[in-house]
Amino acid sequence: MTTPKSRNGDQVGGEWRQALETGPSCLALERLAEPLTAAEEAHVTGCVRCQTERAMFESYKANEPLEGEGLSVAWIAQRARRAVDGAAAPRPARPTVAVPVVAAPATTPGLPRWALAAASLAVVFGGATLLWNPAPSVAPVAPGDVYRASRVEITWPAGDIDAPPAEVRFTAVPGAVEYEVRLTEVDGTELWRVSTSAPATLVPVSVAAFALPAKTLIVQVTARDAQQRVLAESGDVRFRVQAR
Repeated sequence: MTTPKSRNGDQVGGEWRQALETGPSCLALERLAEPLTAAEEAHVTGCVRCQTERAMFESYKANEPLEGEGLSVAWIAQRARRAVDGAAAPRPARPTVAVPVVAAPATTPGLPRWALAAASLAVVFGGATLLWNPAPSVAPVAPGDVYRASRVEITWPAGDIDAPPAEVRFTAVPGAVEYEVRLTEVDGTELWRVSTSAPATLVPVSVAAFALPAKTLIVQVTARDAQQRVLAESGDVRFRVQAR
């Protein structure tokens, strides 16, 4: 025995929207105010959309409050879905689906009732579409995920200084176990690189000798965690020893 496969939400929602779309034989709203031919009446009997429009038009035409007015869009969407599911199975005769509508507001001067009915119908269908297509959920963050901080702040050296730097100091980054410190020239030539676990490191005298007066150098710091993932970076911080 073969077990029938259930349709997913996208398929059902697509069928529901298709049943409520205007077809080539659907009647215009103003046509509902006039006597229908036998062919038109037969179409309305088998068309969920035309039935809905006619029910709304009749409520506006009568200008009387409907029993249960203010019914939620969710109920209307449920009835429409039942009509779509019922249409999928062959039946001797397709019954008329009575779809309740939202209560009609007071008549607006200058607008015909069929125009107000069309506006209300658009609100009902739009709200029901939102019910069938909820916003996608956001996937939870895995416990091991790490997000990069904004930057490492280098506190020394930076800008104009009086003498070659004897150390590089910067702010600590939560979760960092290693800091990589680089000293380069402005053209990218690397002069020195060292790794440290503390937010500061001494600069060898031989390296400090590259800091000639009025010569701009660049220091960079990269913070990493125990898995060597980058947590934060300083970017290029320029400094130079002032000429005397």
